[in-house]
Order: sequence, then structure tokens, then C-alpha cells
Amino acid sequence: MTLSAQARADAHEQIRQVAARYSHGVDRLNEAVMKSAYWPDAIDDHGVFVGNAMDFCAMVVASHRSFDSTMHCNFNHLIDITSATRAKGEIYNVGLSEANLSKQELCEVIQQFVPEFVFVEAPVGKDPDQRNYIVSNEKIERTGFKPEYSLERGIQELIKGYTMIKNNQYANI
Repeated sequence: MTLSAQARADAHEQIRQVAARYSHGVDRLNEAVMKSAYWPDAIDDHGVFVGNAMDFCAMVVASHRSFDSTMHCNFNHLIDITSATRAKGEIYNVGLSEANLSKQELCEVIQQFVPEFVFVEAPVGKDPDQRNYIVSNEKIERTGFKPEYSLERGIQELIKGYTMIKNNQYANI
């Protein structure tokens, strides 16, 4: 049975909604919402975890509870509608594995390009952003994906952009 263009579009949107519901559940540490994105017997493959999706949801919520806040993730979605009754969806983290740095490590890399850049770790108070995680790009890297730009090139591009904006009469930097 061949799907009409409208039926394919509807199926894509339904899968996007499931992915958005899953992401919302992660952001809110709501295990029930996360689980509602899976069939009860679903297998989840996150690269670092392959197994029962219900177990994965419980593991994510338990591990993320140690953070003061949770992350809001953007994912790339790949959806393939193969028939009227079958579809496959993939969600990938897309990033630069070498850029899995702490804030301090990132500041140190920036300082290599902007020697006058100064960063200070405040001796009092607490950073409200207590997220501390490494994002795995392993799944998309297994497909052969490799980012075109390095972290260093990205920093150089930002410096160039800020210089252009700073020299603009309409800039407020």
C-alpha cells in the first residue's frame, strides 16, 4: 500500500510530536512523559545505552536528578515512512565531540585567540547553571558524519563576526 503525500506528511508530524514529547520529558525530568514516547517493549539505542526504553527513561531521570537544572536539547530528526504501517525514526545529537569542554576549558581555548580575554571564577556564590554532562555524538559519527568546522575555526569566525559588528554604527557591543 502506497501512502499519499498528505498521509506521509501526517506521519512525519506525528513522529516529530513523539520526539518533542520525549525531549520535553527529559527537560522536565518527567519519566512518565518520556515513557509515553515509546511502545512498552521498545528498544532504545543511545550509543552509550542499548536496551529496554522504559529502563532507559528511568536511568535518565535518576542520573539527571543530580543536576540543579536540566538541559534543553535540540536534535536532528530523520524520519523514514516505509509503508502505511511502518516507519522508522532516528534522533541524533549533532555536534563536535572535541568541543565537549567545561566552561573553564572553553575559556582557555578562547584565550589562545584573544590573549586579553580574562575569565574569573567567582570565589563566592554558586553558578545557577549546574549542568555537567558530555554529549555523545557517537551515533551520528558512526554514519560517517564529521563536522566541517573545528572549535578553533568556530571561535575565529565568531571573533571576525564580533569585530564586524563592533565596527558598525548600529552595534551595541
